[in-house]
Amino acid sequence: MDVEITLEGKLNGCEVGLSLEKDGKVIAGETVKAERLTYMTFDDLDVTEWNAEIPTVYNAYITLYKNGEELMTLRNITGFKAVEIKGNTFTFNGQVIKFKGVNHHDTNGKTGYVMTFDDYEKDVKLIKEYNGNAIRTSHYPPDPCLIALADTYGLYIVDEADIETHGAFFAPHNDINKISHDLKWAPRYLDRVKRMYYRDRSHPCITMWSLGNEAGGYHNTDAMYDYLKQHSPLPVHYESAIHCKRQAYDVGSEMYPSVKMVHNVGEKRRKQARLNDRPYFMCEYAHAMGVGPGNTEAYWQEIYNYDNLMGGCVWEMVDHAVLHTDGSYTYGGDHGEWEHDRNFCVDGLFYPDRSPSTGAKLMRFIYRPIRVAHVSGGQFEVFNTTAFSTGRYRLAFRWNDGSKTILTPQTAPLTKETVTVP
Repeated sequence: MDVEITLEGKLNGCEVGLSLEKDGKVIAGETVKAERLTYMTFDDLDVTEWNAEIPTVYNAYITLYKNGEELMTLRNITGFKAVEIKGNTFTFNGQVIKFKGVNHHDTNGKTGYVMTFDDYEKDVKLIKEYNGNAIRTSHYPPDPCLIALADTYGLYIVDEADIETHGAFFAPHNDINKISHDLKWAPRYLDRVKRMYYRDRSHPCITMWSLGNEAGGYHNTDAMYDYLKQHSPLPVHYESAIHCKRQAYDVGSEMYPSVKMVHNVGEKRRKQARLNDRPYFMCEYAHAMGVGPGNTEAYWQEIYNYDNLMGGCVWEMVDHAVLHTDGSYTYGGDHGEWEHDRNFCVDGLFYPDRSPSTGAKLMRFIYRPIRVAHVSGGQFEVFNTTAFSTGRYRLAFRWNDGSKTILTPQTAPLTKETVTVP
């Protein structure tokens, strides 16, 4: 793999050294006289590409020297990937992938929006444990800890800019497009997407950019899109485009479509033409409030049937509620506030203490990496729902007489085969 590194800054004639390492072994390294813009090129690197199933990361050490003296060294976790849209199919390292995702908010029953590193690590581990492989960072770039943990543990990240204009939807404005159509606001929109891009651009887990949430369209989001396309090869997502003449950016997106609507996208029969000619992503689906989510399996039957259907992110991961010293939780309206959302924010797969609801257990089952169905006699159909893992999963068949048969099928990713159990 060929790699070009760009270093930018006021370096005042210093030298900059870069070392790329894995397990203590130097993969590449160079020290150069630094200019305002400095480029390093490494050809034919022997590296392993990153993916969420097998997250191979490397340590990049960047060192600043002045007259031979080391002034500063920074370490950055990095990796290698290739994200490309081929026709109407979203590929990662050349493979079709399915986003088995959740929407993640920063929330803690004791500290509100403030989460510690341990909190983030617990959430990432929970998503992995419950067979998820993706996070949409609803609705802002998260703490950098979450991004670094996604690199290390393996989660695809849809990184979302901090843009939302819900207030304009209500009186006296009654126009969700009011701010996003007003180019006087373009510098503010661009400021937010630039900060997201520059902070997170070097992380292997960043799989797609998102221009924001429910902010209408489309003049200012066009400016954001143009900026990202000038600087990044990654696809760009924005759900609210579906509600204006833009319809979609690099991927089509909707919230809470019916199963029939999803099926029609797979068949390329939607009236919104720009949903039919590109990948399709449900940035929110399967609302987990109350006894939800329901009917989720019907969506996944469609997702697995069509390569242009990317999957989606359940709304949402964790209930929002306030923990009290007696162990009870309260939510909107319990504190005498004059305006509130009642229990509408208690809508997660996991309770505020991160214990699983029945919805989480449902998600774990639906997102399972290997699906097995009995065909007849000793024949079973094995469906490998992963993108990169062949032969990594063992199947244990247990019989009424107490005996057990172990198989390790070599089913290729996103394919089915019939195996015979002796």
